[in-house]
Amino acid sequence: MTKPSASQSHSISDSEERFRSVFENQLVGILVIDEEHVIIEVNQAFCRMMQAKKGDLLNQSIDKFTFPQDKEESHQLIQELHTGKTKKIVAEKSFRRIDGTSLPTRTMVNGVYQKDGTFQYCVATIQDLTTEKKTEAALESIERRAHLIFQNAPDGILIFDVDSNRFLDLNLAAEKLFGYSRKELIKMNPTLLSPKKQPDGQRSKDVIRSKIQLAVEGKKPIFEWVHYTKERKEKLMEIRLDKLPSSNERPWVIARLTDISARKQQEKVLQESEERFRNLFQNNPLMIFAIEHHGKVLAVNQSAIDQLGYPEIELVGQNVVKVFHPEDKLKVQKQVKDFLDSANKEASWELRKVKKNGEIIWVQEIARSIDWPGGDEAILITCENITRRKETEQILKANEERYRSVFENHLFGIVITNAEGAFEVINPAFREMLNYGEKEIYQKSAEELTHSDDLEKTIEVAAKLRTAEVSSAVLEKKYITRNGEIVYARTYVKGLYEEGRFVRSISIIENITDRKALEQRELELAKKQAELDYRNRELTSFTLFITQKNKLLSSISESLEKLYLDVDNPLREKMKKLQTYIEQNIDQEADWQGFQMYFQEVNPDFFTDLSAKNPSLTQNDLKHCAYVKMKLSNKEVANLLHISPKAVEVARYRIKKKLGLDSRAQKLIDFLERMK
Repeated sequence: MTKPSASQSHSISDSEERFRSVFENQLVGILVIDEEHVIIEVNQAFCRMMQAKKGDLLNQSIDKFTFPQDKEESHQLIQELHTGKTKKIVAEKSFRRIDGTSLPTRTMVNGVYQKDGTFQYCVATIQDLTTEKKTEAALESIERRAHLIFQNAPDGILIFDVDSNRFLDLNLAAEKLFGYSRKELIKMNPTLLSPKKQPDGQRSKDVIRSKIQLAVEGKKPIFEWVHYTKERKEKLMEIRLDKLPSSNERPWVIARLTDISARKQQEKVLQESEERFRNLFQNNPLMIFAIEHHGKVLAVNQSAIDQLGYPEIELVGQNVVKVFHPEDKLKVQKQVKDFLDSANKEASWELRKVKKNGEIIWVQEIARSIDWPGGDEAILITCENITRRKETEQILKANEERYRSVFENHLFGIVITNAEGAFEVINPAFREMLNYGEKEIYQKSAEELTHSDDLEKTIEVAAKLRTAEVSSAVLEKKYITRNGEIVYARTYVKGLYEEGRFVRSISIIENITDRKALEQRELELAKKQAELDYRNRELTSFTLFITQKNKLLSSISESLEKLYLDVDNPLREKMKKLQTYIEQNIDQEADWQGFQMYFQEVNPDFFTDLSAKNPSLTQNDLKHCAYVKMKLSNKEVANLLHISPKAVEVARYRIKKKLGLDSRAQKLIDFLERMK
């Protein structure tokens, strides 16, 4: 851009104040743009339009305030000003504010040139079109909405020119009502769309003429009318006619058509439904009351009359609390009040009613809010006699209490575990078995309470129950008490399933710790008894051996005694030596020591206890008592001691005397058997 000359600058300076005043106080925006598209001057009006300060606009390229899609066209127009092809441009342009919003304008741009026609700068005058655009948009929106309302109205709308007897306009609903296209309907009139006669027998042509005339006179007739569709099917419609102003003073009538075929059908259905409801009300096996808000009975059905024993006249008009148990009357009033105060349209409660004969029955009532003829709101209450159910519930409750008592007081532990393995219910017996408190044990798991020796088989059984591989199992396992002690238990566990899905298990645990200890003692006793039996057998064998040996040796000795005189002296000497040998082998002391060893293994404290009871017993007496304990006969003892059976009897007699036993009534064997 060529700078103004000195003379031009002086001239401008003279008129600057006047120009600046006009420039700044213009209602329209003014821009001065140099040949490089840079803003070199701007007035306050444009700053307000752009919602910016003058410093934000000056020395900025006009491109910064032009939307990208408009830049090419803007450059082309300015180029035409530069070349002088165009001296003036008027166009609608949107400026881009600093915050990115749009400023719609009508912009007039004039080029300023030197005398030789060289372009100097251009001046743009900008008119803000924001309000105008909004008004245009609003009008356009109103027209569009009006057209949309007309076209999309649910009722059919037709505009009829009375003079030409033709339709001028119609909406989509009208096309659907009749089944004709818009083009077809425009060529028709109401008579062509109607049967010759209406259901009341009047000619359609005459009635249409009279109804249209009423509309032309400013009246607004509403009437029911039968029209034909394109398929020549009758359709019942409700028609509303009204007069419309026209531009050429010719009368126009607008007709609004509503298809009431479905409504009429619905009215018929409702009428039939009302009849069904009346029958349902009267013949319903449940008692039904209709009451007002204060409890006054408006109506009752036959079941209520029959079941309560009151005639209808004694119920209708009375307060409904009349038929309730005295203890429940306040509850009834509260239930009704709470129902009315609540936003819910339905409520339920269980109360007692008293029949006219004094019998008390339980009822479950369902209350609903209904519209009563006359426009008032009422409460419809349906009552079911649940006396038998209540009695059953009481029985079940008693049974439940008994079962709970059994559960709480059972000797065995009972545990219910959920599908995840957490405890749901534990009875006192199991808690006491493991010495846990009620809250503390619920913090544990079945695995934590199980001894490590039995953990694997416990987990295996639980897995089989979850997969229904087995439905129940019995296992002996060890539990760990709170104190770390071991409890032996016999556990019966059963899986509980719903629709084939494992939901929980119940375990019954019997504490068999004492039984296990008893079994262990029995095993130990059995082992000891076996050992004792073995020792007894050894003692018996030894005793038998001594007896037989001594008997045999005594027999040989007696035979030698008899032969002694019948043989020669040399042989006698040999026989004498043999007898001596035999006597040595019938050594009672050696036999006794061997016997005593075996006997004391079987009866370790026998001699000690017996001597303690009677210190006067001799060693020989103790021998006799031991043989009696062995239940040996007098003859067997005689052989052992190498004495006569008579001597054995005498010895036993003396022992009984020392022990203070009655020689006849009390037996020595019984006394010795009682000794441990």
